Amino acid sequence: MIAPAGTPLAEWITPEQFLIDADPVETPSLLRVLLTSDGSMTTLLESLRLGPIDLEVIRQGEEPIDSETALRLGVRPREAAITRHVWLSHAGQRLLYAVSVLPTSHLDAALAEGIRRGVEPLGRLLDACGRPAVRDHLRIGRLQNATLA
Repeated sequence: MIAPAGTPLAEWITPEQFLIDADPVETPSLLRVLLTSDGSMTTLLESLRLGPIDLEVIRQGEEPIDSETALRLGVRPREAAITRHVWLSHAGQRLLYAVSVLPTSHLDAALAEGIRRGVEPLGRLLDACGRPAVRDHLRIGRLQNATLA
């Protein structure tokens, strides 16, 4: 089971718990792979769609990291981060809504600037910089928000 719609972020579940609880009827195998993968979602989606993935930035900015997120990321509370909420899409079809919190202290200047421009998906930016895409401290939940769909 995916955490129910509207579940507060603090109560979203780990990939390990998700795999224990997942209902194979409610959550098809391909979706389970996508949700629990720890690599580049951009690369996975491009492989599935056989074409480039586009980025639609919903909200992006620099803000201090809250205490709970800082603990999960292993950084200091209130450390500066680029936070971005985006849709990844292909051929005009929205595929995935993603939220990323990227501590600026962990980004080199070129990568940080690429992220701030908000034009390319993170996976593509990381690949261009020769850095691996790693989705760590991943949590899985379900949002119910008509403005996102």
